[in-house]
Amino acid sequence: MLGIGRNGVYALIRAGKLRHIKVGRKILVPLSAIEDFLNGGQK
Repeated sequence: MLGIGRNGVYALIRAGKLRHIKVGRKILVPLSAIEDFLNGGQK
């Protein structure tokens, strides 16, 4: 959906630009967070 690789997604998460949820060792990105990012805003 974002057109970037895994490292790019991790970079966005570290920069605080992409919301995520951490479950154990997994990092999950809700669909709503991706949609917010693509629309240029954050909730």
